[in-house]
Parts: sequence; C-alpha cells; structure tokens
Amino acid sequence: MEDGKRIVAMLQKVSISFIATMLLVILLLVSILYFPIKNLYPEYDIFFMIFGQFIGSIFLILFIIVVAALMISIVRRVLKLAHKFLKLAHK
Repeated sequence: MEDGKRIVAMLQKVSISFIATMLLVILLLVSILYFPIKNLYPEYDIFFMIFGQFIGSIFLILFIIVVAALMISIVRRVLKLAHKFLKLAHK
C-alpha cells in the first residue's frame, strides 16, 4: 500500500508543462532523426508516420484549448470594460 501512495505522490509532482516539454523534445528528436533512421531502417517508416500524427494531434488539441482560453479571456475582459462603461454612463 505504501508503494501506491508513493506512485500517486510522484504523479502529482509531474506538471503538465513538463509533459508538454517532453512531447516537444520527442517530436523534435523524431523530426531530426527521421531521415537517417528512414535510410537505415525503411521498414519503420510507417511507425514514424503514425507516431508523428499522434504527437501532432496532441499539439493540435493543446493549440485549440489555448486559443479557446484566450478567446474566453478576451471576451471576459471586454465584458468587464463594457460593464464599467455602462455603470459610468448611468451615473
């Protein structure tokens, strides 16, 4: 039971930014090493294509989440300013 608590504590320390950084590093390594490995091992080409699509899909989802968060932040700020402006206009 003690080992389970240690694993949970360790996973809580892993941040999302660390995971994103590791995914970026893996994607960069695959991108840099793609052609040398493709020439040495042409049978693994399909693996790299699938892996690249998987990592690219993760980054696309993260990008969509970031854009949505920015849009929500901008709309909230505009609504706050409009609310302040309307309050001042009624006085």
